Formats: sequence, structure tokens, C-alpha cells
Amino acid sequence: MVTAWNDPKIYRELSAPHKGADAANDALKEFIEAVYKLRKEHRIVDVLLISSVNVEYGDDGTEASAVSVACIGDSNRSEFLAAYAIGQIQAEHREHINTIMSKRPKSN
Repeated sequence: MVTAWNDPKIYRELSAPHKGADAANDALKEFIEAVYKLRKEHRIVDVLLISSVNVEYGDDGTEASAVSVACIGDSNRSEFLAAYAIGQIQAEHREHINTIMSKRPKSN
């Protein structure tokens, strides 16, 4: 099961960069800790969390995107979880493309 929530307004709000690497790291750490607590509460055995944050570096306002990966549970399963996720995402993407292509007028 792939779950995707696309909310452009929230995405725009969350795209505002963190002011420096320390602020971004602190936000990621707090987020991962919250997921860890929810994992225990809901009895989820393994979690592979891939997150991206925007960061503003230096005085010139340079921005970059930073990606973080956290495996909570059995770290030996992280590769399996990542491979499964990419396979599911690609399958749904292919299905979406096939649906669009099937609605196109046939060319002679």
C-alpha cells in the first residue's frame, strides 16, 4: 500500500527553509523521535523513514535540500523496506501512465 497526501498549500508552507543546518537537524531529530514513540504506541515493528528538509546556509541566503534516512526497528530489513517501497511507487506510477495513455486518441 502506498499512501500519498498531496496538499500544495501545506507543501509550500513546509518548503520554507530552516535557518541553518543545526535548526534542520533539530527538526529532523524531533520528528524521528515522535515517529519512534508512535511506532511503539501502534506496535509497528519496522519503520524506514526518508525525509527531506530545506535549509538556508550562510549569510548569502543559499538554500539546499537535505535528505535524512532513519531505520527504526530491525536495521537489517531497511534495504528490503526501501526496495519494496520503490517497487510499489514505480508500479503505481506505471499504472497512472497507462491510464493516461489508454485515454489518448488512437493514431493511424
